[in-house]
Amino acid sequence: MTGLALIMPTLFIFILFTAIPTIQGVVLAFFRANVRVSRFIGFDNFIYLINDDIFWKSMKTTISIVAFSVPLMVFIPFYVAIVAHDMKHKTQSFIRFAYYVPLISAGMIISIVWSWIFSPQHGLLNYLISLIGIEPVIWTGTMPAAFFSICIVMITSSMGLNVILYMSALSTIDTQLYDAAELDGCSNGQKAFYITVPLMLPIIAFILIIQTIGVMMIWEIPYVLTGGGPYYATTTLVYQIFVRAFQSGKYGLGAAESLVVFTIIITLTVIQKKILIDRE
Repeated sequence: MTGLALIMPTLFIFILFTAIPTIQGVVLAFFRANVRVSRFIGFDNFIYLINDDIFWKSMKTTISIVAFSVPLMVFIPFYVAIVAHDMKHKTQSFIRFAYYVPLISAGMIISIVWSWIFSPQHGLLNYLISLIGIEPVIWTGTMPAAFFSICIVMITSSMGLNVILYMSALSTIDTQLYDAAELDGCSNGQKAFYITVPLMLPIIAFILIIQTIGVMMIWEIPYVLTGGGPYYATTTLVYQIFVRAFQSGKYGLGAAESLVVFTIIITLTVIQKKILIDRE
């Protein structure tokens, strides 16, 4: 009974703010619902999505961002962590601190900062490229610049957590393995390929899964930087859910699209787990 009493507050919060809204969202997907009326329409919302060009454009955009960003979000921090791992302890602590600080800021705040960096008139990035004679670029209003702007923000904002996770995992590897490999005449590249990477596969798989989920769920970055444009070119699935439900008031349609996104994320997670983790 003592254990049950300890988990009751957390269980109550979970039921009230997670379980009940989730069930209500699933039910709402089968209704035509707005501020004034709510009427059961069966699978009509899902049929509408199947025939909706904007839905498929946002699907393509989301998949493109995942395909471009996630590999870089996995391997760039891995390289940074390996380089930092050979540094002095104080330097490692500073790197952890420097990469962790941006994680304190909300995604909306980070997006606002990047909107200033990408500003066509007064942005830092256009100022820097002007120093080498390049004309200003409308980073968030033209393609493919807008697409890459979204990806840059995603990659840089995820660096902190991934670097810290990799550095923590590297510190658990027995240094005797590297000493033995060095005695056998292995180069640094061989030690990395035959020792570091195999022992790091579980954390690599974990980061790959959580970053895929994270990128699938982005909405605040396109909301702040591009507004989903130009011509829906940076409209992601979750941003489109936000537009449908909270700007257009089509709550049933937004709930149906949320259910589709949830199904896609669960499917991708299961596939990645089967390939990357269960195989081990």
